Amino acid sequence: MEFSANQAFEQAASVIASKTKYVNDVLDLLYLNEALQRITNNTSESYLSDYGRQLADSAMLSKFAYSFEKSDEIEKFKLYVPETSIFSDNNVTYFNIENVKDKQWYRLLNENMSSTLWISPQHLPEEKTDDIIPVFRTIKD
Repeated sequence: MEFSANQAFEQAASVIASKTKYVNDVLDLLYLNEALQRITNNTSESYLSDYGRQLADSAMLSKFAYSFEKSDEIEKFKLYVPETSIFSDNNVTYFNIENVKDKQWYRLLNENMSSTLWISPQHLPEEKTDDIIPVFRTIKD
């Protein structure tokens, strides 16, 4: 009996480690993605007034997000962008970062900007997240 319990525990630990590694790899990929860096950090006047470019960037990012959401490990992809982006209030894939600056998870993330933040679903009471584990990472240059 003890052997089978240990084996079940080891298998569960292996699955969790594999899924966690996948999510961390995706976050690293996002963090290092030049296009994502350019879009989320571009506050130049020429970019902000170029609505066609912003819409094209929004479409590209939506495809990017969709490709991750198709995996079994990622339930929802959210990107918090500056309020100056014309798509910042999309509230499907893109969200206005100003609307979350008072949240505890945002403060925790900013306290340690170089790492990934895994939090309990209870830290997101506005979301129905009982069956997922929220993960955050900054995308800044």
